[in-house]
Amino acid sequence: MSTNTKQVLSAAGPFVKTNELVEYLVNMITFYEQDLKTKIQFMRVRMEVLEKVVEGCDYFHYRVRSDIGKLATDMDIIQGQIFEMTSTLVIVLNTQCDQAVEW
Repeated sequence: MSTNTKQVLSAAGPFVKTNELVEYLVNMITFYEQDLKTKIQFMRVRMEVLEKVVEGCDYFHYRVRSDIGKLATDMDIIQGQIFEMTSTLVIVLNTQCDQAVEW
């Protein structure tokens, strides 16, 4: 279990209703997915610009490539956040299923 997953679960504590935690996690996943989609759209625009840039304009070429590199890094981070939230959601749901079986 990752550190982020442990933090989310420990912050939730035993008194938080599971459905509220699940709703929170789903909302966070949705938020991160939308952020990722926005960055992908911007990346496509930057790639189109890069394709149209005159090769003689080195500074502009460098600037666009730099923007694309930063976007790629941001997208990797967001994908990691989506993975963390999804993993936490699976753990919460599995825990609830295990507890339901015990009852």
